[in-house]
Formats: sequence, structure tokens, C-alpha cells
Amino acid sequence: MKLQKDNLKIENIYGIDFYVYEGDLICKEDIEIDFNLKVNGNMNIDGKHIQLNSSIIVTGWQKIGGSQKIGESQKIGGSQEIGGWQEIKNNTIASFVFLGTAFKLVDKNYQSPIQSNKLTYKIGDDIIDDNFDSDINQDCGAGINLANWQWILKNKKSNDNRILIIQYDVTPDNICMPKNTDGKFRVKKCKVIGELPDNQIPWRIK
Repeated sequence: MKLQKDNLKIENIYGIDFYVYEGDLICKEDIEIDFNLKVNGNMNIDGKHIQLNSSIIVTGWQKIGGSQKIGESQKIGGSQEIGGWQEIKNNTIASFVFLGTAFKLVDKNYQSPIQSNKLTYKIGDDIIDDNFDSDINQDCGAGINLANWQWILKNKKSNDNRILIIQYDVTPDNICMPKNTDGKFRVKKCKVIGELPDNQIPWRIK
């Protein structure tokens, strides 16, 4: 879809004319924008890609399900979450965090069935491991170990094991991706945001 500017008002910002979209900009398909755009609200490109040939200002948060390519400048007032790759010529984000999502294998008591450090993972909790080991040469160091789907399937320990959905900040000081990873990595802090139901866990489907 190509966004049209016909009914948008113009606002001069930093000596540049921006077309102003009032309210939240929500799109469920790929979108291309070939003019300077200011969104007075949030921007959610649901599961798709965005290509912007000029500059963009978003006063709220921005969520892009796929990739994002910005030809000129970008300024985001709130948080930003990008599902794919991002290419931007100039970028200014006032207050943001890139968020990642991964899985955590737990036993019936919502603790690790593998690690000796038995943290309990409850939905909604923020989990922190102050002993986090950031050494990428350590395949299994201290920290909160997370994994991709393939690793979870290979390493389940019993039919009582459950799978949690974990969200974490994508920052260099919060993530350690070992050189020889087989799909597992560790973070210093994260948030438990959900749990897969039994009908989505292969060994628990009845």
C-alpha cells in the first residue's frame, strides 16, 4: 500500500515540510511512503514491512512487524520494536528499547529443569540475575538462559516441562550469545510475558 498525502495538513519542522497524520497509523499490509511524514500518535505496521523514502517523526511508539528502510531521518518519541532488519540513514529516538522474544523451558514448578540455580518464573515477573556472565566463550555461563524453538524441542526433560514466553531488552550489556551456541543464549534481565498452552506444546498434546 502506498500512503497518500492528499488529505494531510502540512507542518514545517526544522525548516522542512512534513505531512501530518493525526492519530494512530495502523496498517496490516506492506506500506511505502514517499514524502516526509509526522505521525501524531503511535505507528503499528502489523506483521509487515515499511519503506520510507524521506523522513519520519512518530510522537508515540512504533512497532514494525517486518523490516524497515528509511531513506532519510527518523525521530521516535516513545519505544520502538522492529521484527526484522532495520536500515536508517539518520536516526534519533528520544526514549526507546528494542525488545526481543524467546522461550524458556521450565518444570512443573516453573523452575529450570537443567540449571542448578533454581529461579522461579512467574508470568508478569521481572527476572534479574546479578551474576550474569557476558563471556561469549562460555557456552553455559551464569545468567537467565533462553532459547529458540528448535533448542526447546531437543532439550525437554520430561512431559511435565512447560514453555514460557520471555521478553528481554536487546542491548549489548543484557545479552550474551555464545560463539558456539546451538540455539541457547543468556540474558541478565527479562520479563515473563506468557506461557504456551498445552495444545501448542508437542509433548503435552493429548
